[in-house]
Parts: sequence; structure tokens; C-alpha cells
Amino acid sequence: MKLMDYGGMLHSGTEGLTGFSASMVGEVVNGILTPTVVHASLTSIADWKPVPLPTVLHVFNPLNFERRVIAKVHVESQAAAFSSCLIDAETKKEVPSQVRDVNNGKSELSFWVNLKAYELASFYLDKTCPHATKPNHVALAANGEKIIENSYLKLILNAGTGALEKVIDKRTGREEQVKETVMIYSSHSGAYLFRPNGKPNDINEQVTVIIRRGALFDEVESNARTYQRLLRLRDDVIEIEYTVDIRHRDNQEVVVRYEVNPTYEVHHTDLNGYSMTMHPPRHELPIQSQFFPMTTRTALLDTKTGRYFSVHTSTSESCGSLAAGQVELMVDRRSMQDDGLGLGYGVTDNQPIKTNWIVGFYDLDFYHPAVEAVNDGLQVPVQVYAQEVKGALPSATRKREILNPYTAPIPETYRLIAIQANRSSPAYRFYFHELGRDIFSEEVPIE
Repeated sequence: MKLMDYGGMLHSGTEGLTGFSASMVGEVVNGILTPTVVHASLTSIADWKPVPLPTVLHVFNPLNFERRVIAKVHVESQAAAFSSCLIDAETKKEVPSQVRDVNNGKSELSFWVNLKAYELASFYLDKTCPHATKPNHVALAANGEKIIENSYLKLILNAGTGALEKVIDKRTGREEQVKETVMIYSSHSGAYLFRPNGKPNDINEQVTVIIRRGALFDEVESNARTYQRLLRLRDDVIEIEYTVDIRHRDNQEVVVRYEVNPTYEVHHTDLNGYSMTMHPPRHELPIQSQFFPMTTRTALLDTKTGRYFSVHTSTSESCGSLAAGQVELMVDRRSMQDDGLGLGYGVTDNQPIKTNWIVGFYDLDFYHPAVEAVNDGLQVPVQVYAQEVKGALPSATRKREILNPYTAPIPETYRLIAIQANRSSPAYRFYFHELGRDIFSEEVPIE
């Protein structure tokens, strides 16, 4: 129940933060854009509907620290994506972008953006760019190639599945072994009870691996019947996205196992989205007793060095450590029977489910601002909004703006994690977390 309570609270709170930000951004951009932009048509791209061309993209950072991130937008066709031109509305310079196919002929266009706390930046996305340098083209790596790297990290991959095998930090020369495996539990579980029929087995499906090398980042795509996996290396961040479809696997549960050096033996999960709690090894107990709620992250700690392997997640999940140096994350489950605890039926309403992780090794404290920033970035990503343009794009310079809704600075040790509208009074309640304290809130009247 903790997973549902904490995960539900975090989800509803971030939805409130998104709504608050959208109303603030909409009020600003609708008041100053030129008449060629369709007013009152500010659309969030969270649902990944293709944006019309030409369009104005507004990218907003709703958190209280500076961020360098990849912003993404879907375009109707690959041809339109490759011929389009992305322009910074303030500098009028072309912004490097990168394109990949997604489905049904649509494409995803990605670009780097640097945003200060509460900063709003705008970009013009046009149909054609006759003088473009075409930075958005990607090259496919040769068959059998299993390395992707940048100036920060070098990743060794399994040639057959694209899964991680080794992480090399170029800045320190440190190498870490990582074995990533998609596995299946056979079970007789219900909606509330996890009852595996023994240890998991490899999923054993044929996998097609594609490695794309782009101007902005490299990407590895692995496709199997049950899952699609995308691995992106951007700066010093390893981002992994799984899309799992378990509808053909009755009474089975899909997990992804990470195996690192056995010295990483003490398992931790976050208790309420921020505080970390330790789970002492108890591998002699039943498997189900070793799984715990994971609201935002899990970690394996090396008690001798203080270094840890961590997985940050965008969605609440469960995870367990069945052996030293090993952690399993459950990504989907399907059960055909009721467990007698009140639901009245099994878990049979599955749809393809997507989750995003950031994995890595850290020498920093669990609550170091850099680690918290990784966590916050997954829970509250930058928000991208699109406005359709009729005719030519606006010619006026559009400056970046700081949309800080607070009358006083928020201390850097605070993390804004949620906003909820007060239905009984014209006010918003802002939820914060600070190291050493539980979540607390402040109510702010709407002016």
C-alpha cells in the first residue's frame, strides 16, 4: 500500500505542478506573441501528438535549479523532421537537433536546451531550412559493433541484445561491470500478492539491435516481442527507456535485473520519494519478502567505499535484491487469478507500459544536490508547449524570461516536488522536501 500511497501522491502532485506551470506559461506567451501565432492554443506535448509546422515551441523549467536537458517534440513525418529547421527565438540562430523514427511514420525531434531556474525559452520550428547544416541526421553503426561513448563515458554493450556490460568513466579511468538482463517470473500471483514459482529465467526472445550515432547523443534501440528498450548516452547520464507489452504472457511478471560487483551488497530504496531506507541482506527468506516499493529510486551501496550503483525511475515500481551486487526492477505483471484480498479478479487489463530510468555509479551522498537533481529531473521534466503559427513565423525577438512565482528565493536545499490547487479557496499548496525533514507544505494565495 505504501507504493500506491506515495506513488499516487507524487503523481497527483506533479500533475498539479504541470497544470500550474501551464497556466503561468500560457498567460505570459499569449500576452506578448505577435498576431501570427494562434492565441489560446497552447498545447502540452506530453501526450506526444505531432506538432503542426510551422510552430513556436516554449520550453519551461519549473524547478529551482539550472538544468541542461534534452527537449523532445514529435513531428508528423520523417521527411518533415529532416527538412525542418529549429531556430532560437532570441538569438535567431539554428539549434542543432536530432531525429529518430517512432511509429506510424512519425518522428521524434530532440534538441539540447539550457534553462535557469524557472526560465522560459522559445524556439521556432519551421517546415524548411534551406541553409541548415543538417545536424539532425544520424548514422547507423555497423553490425556487431557494441560500443557507444562520448567525452564523459564509454559503454560496452552486449552485441546480441544491446544490454549494458561495462561502464567506463573517462574522467577517472574507473571501470564498472554491469550485466543487464530482461527476465521472466512464472507465478500464481494476484493483484496484491506476488507469488513467484521460483527464481526468474532469461526472457529468451530474439532481439534486433540498432545503434544510432547522432550529433547530440548516441542511442541504442533493442526490439523483442515483449519489450522495446532505448538506451541514450547524453553527457554523463545513461538514460534507459523500456516499453513492455505483457499481454501474451499469462501468469508471468517481467523484471530487469542489474548485476554489478558483489561488494555493492546493501540494498536501499526511497521511502517517500526522497528519504532512503536500508534493507539488510536476508537472501535465505522467500523471494517475495525481498521486494520493496520503489517510488523514485533504488541503490546498492558498497559499505567499504561508500560508492553506490543507483537506478532512478520516472514511475513507481517494486524492486528486490536477491543476492549481493544484484537488483531487480519489476516493470509489468499479468495474473489470471484473484488473490482473495478484495479486488475480485486478477491483473488482466494490461496495456503497453513505458518507464524511464537513469542508471549510474556515484561517489556522492544519497542526498547530494547533484543526485537529487537527477531524481527531480525524472519526476518533473522540463515542460514543452507548442503554438501553431498561421503564415510566416514571428519576426520579433523573443527573449528568455524567468517566471518565478515566488516572492522570496527558495533555498537551494529545498526541492519543490508538488503543487495542488485548493478547491475551497483561491490558493495553491506547494509541497517541498528538505534534507533532514519530511515533506512539508506552504499555502500561497492566488493573486
